[in-house]
Amino acid sequence: VQGTIVEKAAAQVEVGGTATLSIRPERTSLQKNGATSLPMTCIDEIYTGHDMVLVARLDAERSFRIRTKSLTTVVNSGEEIGVGWNPEDALVFPGAAPEA
Repeated sequence: VQGTIVEKAAAQVEVGGTATLSIRPERTSLQKNGATSLPMTCIDEIYTGHDMVLVARLDAERSFRIRTKSLTTVVNSGEEIGVGWNPEDALVFPGAAPEA
């Protein structure tokens, strides 16, 4: 990964500038209708015993996996969900992410 880790995004990323946000998956949480979350569409649910892995689509090219407790979460394919995180768990890199 190229770039400099930014402790506070506002210090090195200009308003309207390009930045890359990086969050470890275990630091995310499922939020149905969360005001501070990234909206996604659930496309698959995988039950793995005590946990459940949700596969969610951000757009036509990007998907995301969210691990959650299967006993406390009910989400169906096609349902709109939100994936949120605490701001202190996010890393911000100035500039666009490198192409995969």
